[in-house]
Amino acid sequence: MSVRPYVEKKTALIILKNDHLALFVRHFLRANGTDQTTIVYSTREAQEAMRNYDFDLFFIDYDMEEPTAVEWVRALRLSDGPGSEVPVVIIIPAASKEKVWAARDAGVNEILGLPITSNLLEARLTKMYAHPKPFIRVPTYIGPCRRREVVQIYHGDNRRGGKGRNGEESLLGDDFDTAALVAASAADMPSLAREIKGPARLNTPGKRQD
Repeated sequence: MSVRPYVEKKTALIILKNDHLALFVRHFLRANGTDQTTIVYSTREAQEAMRNYDFDLFFIDYDMEEPTAVEWVRALRLSDGPGSEVPVVIIIPAASKEKVWAARDAGVNEILGLPITSNLLEARLTKMYAHPKPFIRVPTYIGPCRRREVVQIYHGDNRRGGKGRNGEESLLGDDFDTAALVAASAADMPSLAREIKGPARLNTPGKRQD
């Protein structure tokens, strides 16, 4: 099954530090019919872009700062705006169990390591859209259902440390302590969530767009 039926006519916000990777993701999405893609290089730029557009899909670099990617995703889920349930794909350059748990507890839908190929993107996005997880809203967690499962992080055929088929490493997911994560950032999240809530659907100069 092709990913095209799921992403065509959609709009995507790509929040990645690496310009080559951002352009690769953009090219893949455009080749599959995505209506518009916007590239920004920081979470602050992402917040600005979201005041001007509704986006249907987010890609974000785990290594973003001020706010971090984990903080940004958690704030997105808490925003209660039109983008609060939009799928988020996070890219973790050097994946570890701790980073995977933090990303999943923030409310991401899909996690990718490096390197990324077109076939991998198509397979993971197709899985994400064809078999969506229920969206959960409880006092301690907002995001896709986080029931216990094995997460596959792709490291490439020759990446050292890859343990599974095609270099994939199995990282065991679990019922995470989301209460602790939410409580730790409770003071900052409401204001950040308000900042990224609600677009005005206008064009934003200075951003890389189709």
